[in-house]
Amino acid sequence: MRKHTILCEDAIRANQPQKMVDNTMSIVHLAGRVLGVAKEEADNSEDPMFISRVNQAYDALKDCKFSLICC
Repeated sequence: MRKHTILCEDAIRANQPQKMVDNTMSIVHLAGRVLGVAKEEADNSEDPMFISRVNQAYDALKDCKFSLICC
């Protein structure tokens, strides 16, 4: 994600919109993978506090990802 963030910033500075879009979509894709792993960890845990905290973080990140895709 850091690599794509740097590449996205470079594309903005170089006025290369397609590269900016490509790198932004790569960040979104990786965030989706993080969301999937987080959800699996919560689903496999028996610790209610852990499940609650992971699910809250999952919901917050999911909302951010949705905002990036929609707007």
